[in-house]
Amino acid sequence: MTQLGDMYMNGDGVKWNKKKAMQLFRAAAENDNAIAQAKLAIYLCEEGDLAGSVSFVTRSAEQGFTVAEHFLGRRIEDGEGVEVDLDEARRWYARAAAKGYEPSINALARLDREAREAESERVAADLLRDA
Repeated sequence: MTQLGDMYMNGDGVKWNKKKAMQLFRAAAENDNAIAQAKLAIYLCEEGDLAGSVSFVTRSAEQGFTVAEHFLGRRIEDGEGVEVDLDEARRWYARAAAKGYEPSINALARLDREAREAESERVAADLLRDA
């Protein structure tokens, strides 16, 4: 169903039909197809249904789908459809990074750099306050 959904979404060999594609992705997603869940999550996010997007990407990530793990980490980091939780975002990024997924490796490095910079700024502010 996911492959057929892709065909409708891209107009590849069939007439382009986003509604039909979404129906196919949703049917496959409801049958625990991790790839369909991730695709549906992305399309729901694009349509502004952040809660639905997070629900499906979480289901996909929990099955170990690497791209979904990264996408979920990003949603949690940015607070899109969920509360911001950098520790939880790191956890999802780390799962994908452990499989060599470069965007998650880069996201972890960025979060580490930002944490170091924030700590340096805090220390500098404390020194200036105490001077």
